[in-house]
Amino acid sequence: MTNVPRCDIIRLQKEKETLKNQKGIDTMTNFEKFTSLAEYFRTGVLNGEDEVVPGFTYEEAAQLMQKNAEALAKKAGKTSAKSEEKREENAALADAIFYRMTAEPSRKFTLDEMVKEFPECANLTTAKVRVAMKGLLDKDAVKTEKVKGKAVFFVKVEA
Repeated sequence: MTNVPRCDIIRLQKEKETLKNQKGIDTMTNFEKFTSLAEYFRTGVLNGEDEVVPGFTYEEAAQLMQKNAEALAKKAGKTSAKSEEKREENAALADAIFYRMTAEPSRKFTLDEMVKEFPECANLTTAKVRVAMKGLLDKDAVKTEKVKGKAVFFVKVEA
């Protein structure tokens, strides 16, 4: 496949906009857009021309769109696997933090104190600990409040 000059890419964008208006692409995912564009370029000639731009055929355009769709699908697969791994990691961290907090149920902890005092949080940033705490807050396992402008977390004590 040849390299496409910038002016030809603009022309491709205009054809893409035409297709967008015809097919309602604005509601599609990027994967669906590229797949649809690939099919569009495979189906034929526009305005009686054999090439989208000189030196760049419709089949080459279709291959380019299909390649983009496949790259998006591959990236989405990696992202979902990574996000699942991170969720599991955050859940394990949240359980460890909760266990440490239940050892001192009457104490209120700041994120900085957790990073300094809990061995599980020793090499973590406060942002990472905050993500784990958000999980505990969502489960309603801990409560939070502001003390002197700092967020403090404490174990919910049943009365």
